[in-house]
Amino acid sequence: DQELLEQHGINITYRVGFPNEKEARKIFCRHAFRQRTAPIGFEKLVERVTELCSNLPLGLRVMGVHLRGKKEAGWESV
Repeated sequence: DQELLEQHGINITYRVGFPNEKEARKIFCRHAFRQRTAPIGFEKLVERVTELCSNLPLGLRVMGVHLRGKKEAGWESV
């Protein structure tokens, strides 16, 4: 909250934007598959995960690492 920061003498802030859907998928795929795009058959699952993570970079990274190497059925259980 900007007001709280100002109360503590922090007057300079930097607003960070969220990645768009395409960038969010790239972030996730980089961590889940170690490549920029989803392998064949995983496209819809990648789309669902990025939606569930609300395009938040940390969530995308955590989920990518967690799902790395799992089969499609393993993704569904998560």
